[in-house]
Amino acid sequence: MLILSKAVKEYKMGDSLVRALNGVDLEIRKGDFLAIVGSSGSGKSTLMHALGLMDTLTSGTLHVNEQETSKLNSAQRATLRSQEIGFVFQTFNLLPRLTIENNVLLPAQYSRRAHPAKLPDAIAVLERVGMAHRIGHKPNELSGGERQRVSIARALINKPSLILADEPTGNLDSQNMVNILKLFTDLNAEGQTIIIVTHDPDVAKNARNFIRMRDGQIIETDLKR
Repeated sequence: MLILSKAVKEYKMGDSLVRALNGVDLEIRKGDFLAIVGSSGSGKSTLMHALGLMDTLTSGTLHVNEQETSKLNSAQRATLRSQEIGFVFQTFNLLPRLTIENNVLLPAQYSRRAHPAKLPDAIAVLERVGMAHRIGHKPNELSGGERQRVSIARALINKPSLILADEPTGNLDSQNMVNILKLFTDLNAEGQTIIIVTHDPDVAKNARNFIRMRDGQIIETDLKR
């Protein structure tokens, strides 16, 4: 599904050149549930941005479902991202003036699919995450755990091949953290490919596979296949 080869990402900070990724090789297969762990500055966020097509590599290659992404222009990358990747964020990123079903449908508005998702599709994914009973409500009427469930439903609306979750439990209490991680586990058991980026070992241990990063490199792997 994803093949990252000899990935390097460099940034300029003043007169200095920072190498945030330093020759990373990684393969994500369909049905994987992977945690990317590491402390602040380890390169895990840069790796997430690269895998999510939110940033380009300085050198190396990334293949997404056999497409070599360095050969795509920005519009083509955006189309591939909207079709293949669903995002879940720590801060939920729900629009406060929209109802939850309209929040869920937002990615479909930017999708270039011939038949974009409609209201019945939003209801279906909300049912899948246990939030269909809150249709018509707005984000400020929901708890943190409920908002994160809505954001997961939004990530699923375009039927992506990959869910990429950035610190998805960082703003949740312990019980809601358990609930959300169980939801990810259930989705993975249904065949959904999931990558969680986290600094929390308690979150990482819920994934079937993990990699640990330091100084822009993978220093430890546990890939059960």
